[in-house]
Amino acid sequence: MPVRGTTRWQHARVEKRVINRDEGGDGSVTSSGTHYVMCAFNQCDNDGLELYKIRENTAARGYTPIYLNYVFCSEKCKNAWLDEWRRTRR
Repeated sequence: MPVRGTTRWQHARVEKRVINRDEGGDGSVTSSGTHYVMCAFNQCDNDGLELYKIRENTAARGYTPIYLNYVFCSEKCKNAWLDEWRRTRR
């Protein structure tokens, strides 16, 4: 079993791009692109990866959960978005 933080652990991670099904995307390349979801960080234009996903519950306590999923292209973009989110939510 790989130890967390080692090179062997890093190689075991699978990075899958998130497909936007609302746009009619099926993962195949078309003339208008591949219909992948873009990174949620506003300064990035890369495709979002399933590996770097954040799920936010926007409903008030006691109500039915309403989840928003945010995907990012890297750990760097994810952490930058989280830092900004924490600053603006206070």
